[in-house]
Amino acid sequence: MPNPPEPRRFDVMFEQSLGKPIKVDDRLVSLIDKLDVGHLAVLTVRIASWDRTWRQGIRLDCNGTFEVNGCKISRATALWADTAPSVVEVTVLKPKGDLIVSNIWDTGNGVMERWSGNSGMLIERNGDTVAYRCNDRRHNEDFEDIVFSIEVKRQTSAT
Repeated sequence: MPNPPEPRRFDVMFEQSLGKPIKVDDRLVSLIDKLDVGHLAVLTVRIASWDRTWRQGIRLDCNGTFEVNGCKISRATALWADTAPSVVEVTVLKPKGDLIVSNIWDTGNGVMERWSGNSGMLIERNGDTVAYRCNDRRHNEDFEDIVFSIEVKRQTSAT
């Protein structure tokens, strides 16, 4: 009796593509997303659902400053689905370059993980809103581990 086929390994496919999006069946899967937020932007992050098997979250990175609930944070911030409100406003101040969006998870050991195993994101753009359906490192390919959207409102000056 033949052995079952090995599960697909997104991490190997991303390594071969040098981190560029990969084609999985009829879907384009990305490790990260880049958003042009200009010099100042307010993001509305909406967390729709997440798989509670592991802790799931969203990581935002930029060469600038984030402001969340009155706290200023340089370069990166994480929004965990189990502790963040379902709708969060994040101000991005003076970024140099794009805002990087990625999904993160914690298997229970207190370590934030990303970009391993079968992690990836399906991305859908609709005007100023981007919707994300994410897979963590497990080999289920359901893209339901965290589902969220980000609406970008570019500002010309601080309000």
